[in-house]
Amino acid sequence: MSQACLTTTNADDKIMEISPHLLSARIISALKNAGQLAFEWRIDEDELMLIGGLCNVLRLRQVGTQSRACDTTVALLDCIHQGDRVRYLADLHAALKERDDRSNIFHRTEVRLRTADGRWQWIALRARVVERDASGRARRMAGNFSNIHEKRGKEESRLWEHRLQEVLRMSNQAIVRIKDRSALFSEICRIAVEHGGFQAAWIDLMQGGDDVFTLAAEHQRGPRDEDASILSPSLLCVARRMAAAAMRRKCVQTSGDCIGHHSATMSLASLPIFAGEHPTGTLNLCAGQEDYFGDDDDRKSVLQELATNLSCAVQQLEQESLQRGQNHILNLIATGAPLHDILLQLSRFVEERSGRVDCRIVDLHAEEEPGLPQAFPDAGLARWPIRFKGAPSARVTPIRRQPDSTWPILGHDGKQHGELNLHFKVPGTLLGKEREAIAIALRLASIAIEGRVTEERIRFLAHYDGLTGLPNRFLFKEYFELALRSAKRHHKKFAVLFLDLDKFKEINDTHGHDAGDAVLREVARRLKACLRHSDKIARMGGDEFYVLIEDLEDGRHAADVAEKLLDAAARPILFGTHECQVGVSIGISLYPDHGVTAASLIGNADAAMYQAKQTGRNGYRIHGKTGATRKAATATQDAG
Repeated sequence: MSQACLTTTNADDKIMEISPHLLSARIISALKNAGQLAFEWRIDEDELMLIGGLCNVLRLRQVGTQSRACDTTVALLDCIHQGDRVRYLADLHAALKERDDRSNIFHRTEVRLRTADGRWQWIALRARVVERDASGRARRMAGNFSNIHEKRGKEESRLWEHRLQEVLRMSNQAIVRIKDRSALFSEICRIAVEHGGFQAAWIDLMQGGDDVFTLAAEHQRGPRDEDASILSPSLLCVARRMAAAAMRRKCVQTSGDCIGHHSATMSLASLPIFAGEHPTGTLNLCAGQEDYFGDDDDRKSVLQELATNLSCAVQQLEQESLQRGQNHILNLIATGAPLHDILLQLSRFVEERSGRVDCRIVDLHAEEEPGLPQAFPDAGLARWPIRFKGAPSARVTPIRRQPDSTWPILGHDGKQHGELNLHFKVPGTLLGKEREAIAIALRLASIAIEGRVTEERIRFLAHYDGLTGLPNRFLFKEYFELALRSAKRHHKKFAVLFLDLDKFKEINDTHGHDAGDAVLREVARRLKACLRHSDKIARMGGDEFYVLIEDLEDGRHAADVAEKLLDAAARPILFGTHECQVGVSIGISLYPDHGVTAASLIGNADAAMYQAKQTGRNGYRIHGKTGATRKAATATQDAG
């Protein structure tokens, strides 16, 4: 863009030149003192005449009774915020194309101008064509600038608060709906940008114990190529420092004056994500205006709630991932997979859970000479020569490097059968989730190495929930497939009930996880007692259960069972001296009314359960029904 000089005509008809970089500062200053500033634009000459209080503010000499300052619209465009220029030019072109010369037609647009201290201020431009040539083309426009910064600030504040609440609401729905961590992260970022009005959102995950991050998901407005990306290197550098501070301090960190793309000032927020008590990463939000987060406690409280909800979801997904990995290995053991395959999977299980260690499992073969399975000729981390059977070579030279951490694999009789060795990629100490994975790996390695004498126990662990003794999701899947085939063959109906406990998190938070485990065991016992021997109930993980009811005549029996389950769950549960109270929300789908596949029936039961929660919880909803949900009796009513 050309850089025209701002001029004013004095009484002696001399030209006084003023730097165009101060144009927006002069407009803002004039509006601050006079409220409004008139202008006239001579289109052919591209002369923008600023009339009124501006010249008094600048102490310019007057011609007659008016003070005038002259510039070009090109220079004015340089003063306008990058994000408003396209709209400003579109509005300007629309006004110039207008051929109606009625004097009462005004054109209006709103833009941000940079103030002297580098901030942005909202200005309204209102103008009309006052002179046309013979062909009807506009030659002269006149109008005024108005200061609308305070008004726009209030409007935007209300809009942002609404958007933040919308982000929180939709994120909570995504947390309930999505069971894959990567997909959940991507959806949260998309919601923040498309529904929250943020310029960009991304999730960084921490690597090891250091302030080193990897990008797990991101979403941003506009182009994603490097040159046009909103996230400049300097902005990302600031964001990573904020992310590290957010995890150390365990609270939301904000900044209101970061420099982003095209030198635009932006605001950043880093929301820490935890899995239990250990930091996992951050959700980072970039707003396209300065000081967006400011000192607004309401906005920060919404962000903190979002961070807390996301942390709970991540913890639950990690627990489910841990359970899936454990069940996969248990299935390998139960189906008689080769020992070296099992130990290899256990090593990968620990490595994936940690992300910062190399894990090797050494099988000592009890009283035989030390050796390794064939899959581990490169795993020589022990302190003795290593032999293994069936290999092309009779001996492998051991690697002399000592492991950073060594754990014995003990049998049920206390006899050592092997070692689990860890090598840290970077120096650090073990985190809680790593110790949990190691404990599982040691237990499963012991079972695998001891042989098939524990096969019965292994099958139970693979198909039943260790806490409640109920079938788990894998065994339930087999039951479901059998019921589906039988119903199709004999043209029968069956029902699927999806149960989710209400207020269970409050018990964990108030009385601890021991109380939560006790409540889950008691609720599982009560729910099972409400069912027939032919009915199936399974724990899906967390506080979720599935019930399968076969041989239905109609949906009424399923509703009757749901009411029994509601009443059973609603009764108080005594833990020590504390009385715990939970409820349950139930969704019901019927075969074949609501689906003929496992995915559709389970999905519809899930959706119905979510509707039951939305209509007050502690009740049930049959898929497709719009009537009120039946509520379980309260503890007081039961007692009476």
